[in-house]
Amino acid sequence: MKVSFTLNGAPVAYQDLDTLDLNWGYGSPATAVPVDYFSATFQRTYSFPQGYYSFSVLADDGVRVYVDNDLLINEWQPATGLTYTAVQQLAGVHSIRIEYLELVGVASIRFTMAVSSTPPPWNVTFYDGASDRGAQ
Repeated sequence: MKVSFTLNGAPVAYQDLDTLDLNWGYGSPATAVPVDYFSATFQRTYSFPQGYYSFSVLADDGVRVYVDNDLLINEWQPATGLTYTAVQQLAGVHSIRIEYLELVGVASIRFTMAVSSTPPPWNVTFYDGASDRGAQ
């Protein structure tokens, strides 16, 4: 179920963070922020050495991850602590933006990135037979 919820209106709180690993439980990130039905935007500019970057985000509830306004992860839905991952080849200065949606209950988000000099492996799926076996 995709949620039609937008990040708009005037911000009610600001913070600077060194890392993005937050668990508010059933609480609120700030006194001006409600415990449920809030959203947040996390932004940072980063200089990436050339490589293949794996971006992982664990979120309860919805999350979107952008690199230079390119949507890499789009899981804007109710979810209970699921992890989503995307890989992108990068080099140089890029902006990362993460949009977060809290609906009800526990609120948490954790973002990590890892780099590799080699591309990710192919994911291969094999099947028994083919639908037109023997057809000429």
